[in-house]
Amino acid sequence: PLTSARSSSEARASARQSSYSGETLTTSPPSSPHLRRTSPQRVLTLGELLAFLQGRARLMLEIKKESSLKDRDDFERRIAAEIVRSGVCFSPDIALISFSTPVLERMKRILPEAPRGHLFYRDPEETMFSAAEAVDALFVMPEKGHLSAGLLERARARNLGVATWVCDDPHEFVALSALDLLGIGTNHPAQMVEAMKGAPAGTTSA
Repeated sequence: PLTSARSSSEARASARQSSYSGETLTTSPPSSPHLRRTSPQRVLTLGELLAFLQGRARLMLEIKKESSLKDRDDFERRIAAEIVRSGVCFSPDIALISFSTPVLERMKRILPEAPRGHLFYRDPEETMFSAAEAVDALFVMPEKGHLSAGLLERARARNLGVATWVCDDPHEFVALSALDLLGIGTNHPAQMVEAMKGAPAGTTSA
């Protein structure tokens, strides 16, 4: 599954939607030096999170508009520097997502090679498609209640992938996975992975 993390004003990333809890991190093998320094009381830095997830999961990194500065792109540049320093592959390992069009426009300029996805709640389709075009997004990510067969068809006609958020019900997760989405945001990835193991053959895991 796609793992989602949120960036903060200190350029740290929360593993809110990661299946790796604080307990898992502190009991990781000694061969993982960047994990030995981690405790459940401290949020991972973005660099530590990228190092831990590299090769384990694909990451959707959400950049919160509340942390972005109105007149300067310092915050976005710090995030870009951490990503480049980590050495992760931009595709398919990481994608940058945000509800904020200006934030994604900045990331397009600063780190153009990084895939971008635009988050939405239940905005009109034309609003979504226009914003996605402005930031050269590879996918749109509306709230699950806004999904429809028509929206999926019209997005794909524009060469846009579709992901969604947030689903914490295993049965609903399996149903959404049948829509061939790029990803499904969840707060309980381990439970959703288990649900997918019992899904009918041919169901696509998000």
